[in-house]
Amino acid sequence: AWNEHLARVSSIREASAVGKSILELVQCDCKDSLKLAIESCWSGMSSGAVEISLKNVAQARPVQMLLTLIVQFGSGPRKSITAIGQDLTELAAMKAMQER
Repeated sequence: AWNEHLARVSSIREASAVGKSILELVQCDCKDSLKLAIESCWSGMSSGAVEISLKNVAQARPVQMLLTLIVQFGSGPRKSITAIGQDLTELAAMKAMQER
Protein backbone atom coordinates (compact mmCIF):
# COMPACT_ATOMS: atom_id res chain seq x y z
CA ALA A 1 0.00 0.00 0.00
CA TRP A 2 1.05 3.57 -0.61
CA ASN A 3 -0.08 6.28 1.78
CA GLU A 4 -0.92 9.96 1.28
CA HIS A 5 2.01 11.30 3.32
CA LEU A 6 4.53 9.27 1.35
CA ALA A 7 2.95 10.44 -1.90
CA ARG A 8 3.17 14.06 -0.70
CA VAL A 9 6.81 14.00 0.44
CA SER A 10 8.09 11.95 -2.48
CA SER A 11 5.80 13.24 -5.27
CA ILE A 12 5.42 9.58 -6.28
CA ARG A 13 1.72 8.76 -6.67
CA GLU A 14 0.17 5.45 -5.75
CA ALA A 15 -0.50 4.56 -9.40
CA SER A 16 3.22 5.01 -10.16
CA ALA A 17 4.43 3.06 -7.12
CA VAL A 18 2.13 0.09 -6.56
CA GLY A 19 3.33 -3.03 -8.32
CA LYS A 20 6.94 -1.81 -8.62
CA SER A 21 9.88 -3.07 -6.67
CA ILE A 22 10.95 -0.57 -4.03
CA LEU A 23 14.41 -0.78 -5.62
CA GLU A 24 12.95 1.06 -8.65
CA LEU A 25 11.92 3.97 -6.43
CA VAL A 26 15.17 4.63 -4.58
CA GLN A 27 18.30 6.51 -5.61
CA CYS A 28 21.14 4.43 -7.04
CA ASP A 29 23.51 5.09 -4.15
CA CYS A 30 21.34 3.27 -1.60
CA LYS A 31 20.01 0.34 -3.65
CA ASP A 32 22.69 -2.07 -2.46
CA SER A 33 22.13 -1.33 1.23
CA LEU A 34 18.35 -1.65 0.83
CA LYS A 35 18.67 -4.92 -1.07
CA LEU A 36 21.01 -6.28 1.62
CA ALA A 37 18.58 -5.23 4.40
CA ILE A 38 15.66 -6.93 2.63
CA GLU A 39 17.67 -10.13 2.05
CA SER A 40 18.77 -10.08 5.69
CA CYS A 41 15.13 -9.84 6.82
CA TRP A 42 14.14 -12.81 4.65
CA SER A 43 17.03 -15.03 5.67
CA GLY A 44 17.01 -14.21 9.36
CA MET A 45 13.28 -13.65 9.61
CA SER A 46 14.01 -10.61 11.76
CA SER A 47 13.42 -6.88 11.55
CA GLY A 48 15.98 -4.38 10.33
CA ALA A 49 16.40 -0.71 9.48
CA VAL A 50 18.04 1.08 6.57
CA GLU A 51 18.39 4.71 5.47
CA ILE A 52 17.36 5.37 1.85
CA SER A 53 16.86 8.23 -0.60
CA LEU A 54 13.61 8.19 -2.59
CA LYS A 55 13.54 9.81 -6.00
CA ASN A 56 11.47 12.98 -5.97
CA VAL A 57 10.40 14.27 -9.36
CA ALA A 58 9.03 17.56 -8.02
CA GLN A 59 12.12 18.65 -6.06
CA ALA A 60 15.82 18.80 -6.84
CA ARG A 61 16.80 16.93 -3.69
CA PRO A 62 15.75 13.37 -2.86
CA VAL A 63 13.59 12.44 0.12
CA GLN A 64 15.66 10.91 2.92
CA MET A 65 13.84 8.07 4.70
CA LEU A 66 14.61 5.66 7.51
CA LEU A 67 12.85 2.38 6.73
CA THR A 68 12.13 -0.16 9.41
CA LEU A 69 11.61 -3.54 7.75
CA ILE A 70 9.33 -6.02 9.50
CA VAL A 71 8.70 -9.60 8.38
CA GLN A 72 4.96 -10.35 8.35
CA PHE A 73 4.08 -13.93 9.24
CA GLY A 74 0.85 -15.73 8.45
CA SER A 75 -0.44 -19.17 9.27
CA GLY A 76 2.03 -20.66 6.78
CA PRO A 77 5.51 -19.59 5.74
CA ARG A 78 6.54 -15.92 5.89
CA LYS A 79 4.43 -13.86 3.53
CA SER A 80 5.82 -10.36 3.17
CA ILE A 81 7.98 -7.57 4.49
CA THR A 82 6.33 -4.35 5.62
CA ALA A 83 8.42 -1.18 5.42
CA ILE A 84 7.59 1.61 7.86
CA GLY A 85 9.18 4.89 6.80
CA GLN A 86 10.25 7.92 8.78
CA ASP A 87 10.91 11.11 6.78
CA LEU A 88 14.44 12.37 7.54
CA THR A 89 14.58 15.00 4.77
CA GLU A 90 14.55 18.03 7.06
CA LEU A 91 17.08 16.46 9.41
CA ALA A 92 19.38 15.67 6.45
CA ALA A 93 19.07 19.26 5.17
CA MET A 94 19.97 20.67 8.61
CA LYS A 95 22.96 18.35 8.82
CA ALA A 96 24.17 19.46 5.38
CA MET A 97 23.89 23.12 6.39
CA GLN A 98 25.89 22.48 9.56
CA GLU A 99 28.64 20.79 7.57
CA ARG A 100 29.05 23.86 5.36
